Amino acid sequence: CVCVGVCICVCRPSLSLHPFCSLFIPSSDWVIFPIALPIADHYSTLLVAGGETVVQVSGHGRGGRCQHMALVIATLLAKRALSSSHEHVTVLCAGSDGQDGPTSAAGAVVDATTVAKAAVMGLDPETFLRECDSNTFFSRVGGLVQPGLTGTNVMDLFVLFIRRPPL
Repeated sequence: CVCVGVCICVCRPSLSLHPFCSLFIPSSDWVIFPIALPIADHYSTLLVAGGETVVQVSGHGRGGRCQHMALVIATLLAKRALSSSHEHVTVLCAGSDGQDGPTSAAGAVVDATTVAKAAVMGLDPETFLRECDSNTFFSRVGGLVQPGLTGTNVMDLFVLFIRRPPL
């Protein structure tokens, strides 16, 4: 496993990843991610980043910034899996304090199958994104990370793992 980087992220101006909610994305993610993918063509890759995103709330749902970001990433992974060799991508978005927004979850873990699981259940992730209701989405589909309160609040953690089959 190759560790591409461990970084403290700083926020940059708002970037619209999704039409329903804009996110402030840690800028180093956009620097490191293109570096990680070519390495992932040959090795399993783990990328760890930290910082905090900001969600522009547009609905009346439940969730927090980490759960929301995980749901946005799940939709991006679902689209990417249709045209990429990186189907074995898993992403964790979680608050180090064990709580994300007004919920009992610290965040969520997603992969390229998250959206497909939702579709089988008749759930549309776009509806949950529009309502900023990521907690309800992950409560139904699975993927919530619920470690309990940790007693510390360092930053939100974003972990990207790209698993390559053995050679």
